[in-house]
Amino acid sequence: MFLPARRSFLDAKLVIVSLAIFICTISSLSRVSSAQSGAVARGKPDGSPPTALVKVTTTSEFRAAIGRARPGTTISVSPGVYEGGSYHVGIAGSPDAPIVIEGADPANRPVFAGGNTGIQFSDANHLVLRDLIFEGARQNGINIDDAETIATPSHHIVFTRIMVRDLPAGLHHGIKLSGVTDFVIEQSVVERWGDGGSAVALIGCHRGIVRNSLFRHTPGMQFGDGVQAKGGSTNIEIRANRFEYAASRAVQIGGVTDFKFFRPQPPDTAEARAILVERNVFIGGETAIAFVSSDGGIVRFNTIYGPAKFLLRILHEHPDQGMAPTQNGLVSDNVFYWVGDLGVNIGDGTKPPSFVFARNWWYRADFPTGSRPALPSGETNGVYGIDPGFLSIPDNFRTIKAIQNGAYAP
Repeated sequence: MFLPARRSFLDAKLVIVSLAIFICTISSLSRVSSAQSGAVARGKPDGSPPTALVKVTTTSEFRAAIGRARPGTTISVSPGVYEGGSYHVGIAGSPDAPIVIEGADPANRPVFAGGNTGIQFSDANHLVLRDLIFEGARQNGINIDDAETIATPSHHIVFTRIMVRDLPAGLHHGIKLSGVTDFVIEQSVVERWGDGGSAVALIGCHRGIVRNSLFRHTPGMQFGDGVQAKGGSTNIEIRANRFEYAASRAVQIGGVTDFKFFRPQPPDTAEARAILVERNVFIGGETAIAFVSSDGGIVRFNTIYGPAKFLLRILHEHPDQGMAPTQNGLVSDNVFYWVGDLGVNIGDGTKPPSFVFARNWWYRADFPTGSRPALPSGETNGVYGIDPGFLSIPDNFRTIKAIQNGAYAP
């Protein structure tokens, strides 16, 4: 008479065993699925958001991985050559869990070749790109923008050990940022960008740093820029970089931008404000520094070696009458070393007396007694006609005598 109870017990046991088998099967399938997709979930003991490592080896895997990326995702790109030209909208990490796109092997970085643009992101935030190479794009190497939603810029973007190279002739930029805030470009190389464009073009960008990078082009260029900040850009630091024949103007503070492309709106009356250029080395090019329709700007502790045409330029090139004159720059504690009868180029629509010069070291190597340039305002404690004594040109621009001046001053 106990058989029904025993059958119920056996039935219940069978259900439990079946359920356990089902759960194990689902778990196993989930692990297989993750392995097949190249995704490995990684929990964090501190309670911060989990991360996922996604390994990619083909262009299609790469593009799909970016489309699926969530805060904390790291996309690891294996060595090889990939197709450039991908475009991505709304890629968003978070402050404590950015999306990272990186070369799997920093010693053998993946190459993204060709494409209209090597890669483009619109409305991106908390994004890190590192250990990647972009070459031979038809337009720009890298584009990041705000999708013309001016009130909501892309933000918190980091470039580390990025290389962009070999763009065609014309108005083509190595790295172009339009409407981007809170960014860092570091330990990167841009070489042979378009002869009418910029190595780094910053249009309506704010709170950014360009540091410890190399910008290299071709001697004799008459157009283009190394790093340019314009379109209402503010609070940009250009620090500890090396510019080798970096187009016509190695650093341009300001520029010419249609008012509708200024960020934010309504447009400022200056192309750029609060731009700091310090501790850089400039070799060749027509001029190292150009102030263009800008207000303010600090150029200090730089070494400027061998400019071909101008020691520096103060220009006003914006055609609109609402634009304020170029004014209020500070040039101090730099070393200028040149050959030939060069000077400071001053254009119309500027306020030359508003510029301040202090403690610069000026040396014309072929005519030391002609080392004192005609400046638009008086200089405080300048040094003229004394060889600064570079230790080893062009490898080491530290100086023997001008120890308080230039890129390597203490």
